[in-house]
Amino acid sequence: MTRREEREQAFLICFEKLFTNSSIEEISECAEESRDDTYSEFALKCADGVTQHVEEIDEIISSHLSGKWKIERINKVSLGIMRLAVYELKYLDDIPSNVTINEAVELSKKFSGEDEYKFVNGVLGAIARDL
Repeated sequence: MTRREEREQAFLICFEKLFTNSSIEEISECAEESRDDTYSEFALKCADGVTQHVEEIDEIISSHLSGKWKIERINKVSLGIMRLAVYELKYLDDIPSNVTINEAVELSKKFSGEDEYKFVNGVLGAIARDL
């Protein structure tokens, strides 16, 4: 499995976590039982890291929104993508920031609305400059 596929798995876990109180382990077990799907170690590590640091990650995102934007206004897909990317930027030193941002933009192009990737790119670019 490629790192891009693992990152997509991590995003899908983070996205599901936005709608449930289930733990990462429960989400993983459910996927394995219902879809015969197994998440990679990297995907689980990232999703767990996002969950553990979500308040700090959301504060970082909020502090880089322009004007009157509030984090509650961000659509759930983009929020899940940005949370994952901020986790990578802040906690995974072995991944270059430009790779993290590019991967987040690609996820946004695949799962978000038409121009949402531009918003994701702008916010993450500002965050990367400050971290």
